[in-house]
Amino acid sequence: MRIETTHAYNLIRVLRAVIPVIVVGLLAVLVWNYFFYQTEELAVPQPSPLLVEDVSEVTESIKFLRTEAGRTVFTIDALRNLGMADGTQLFEGVHITIAGQDA
Repeated sequence: MRIETTHAYNLIRVLRAVIPVIVVGLLAVLVWNYFFYQTEELAVPQPSPLLVEDVSEVTESIKFLRTEAGRTVFTIDALRNLGMADGTQLFEGVHITIAGQDA
């Protein structure tokens, strides 16, 4: 019986051609992902600033509304509110809406 006619020999011949193609394809996927997804920037949270000594309270995401006769006169949205010991307020990241119009 000649070896060329056995099924094992034919299987080995096919695998000798198929396995390198699969390996090259997997390497191509790895290289593609490395170069094209490397440009994504990760969102790194900013460190909180050091607080001043006279800060008595810190409030995150504050919303203040002023209404008269059931009508909103103005709205203040702020990302952060620093309340000082002397009673003053310092807002950061402020968005103001006056009588329905953005200011």
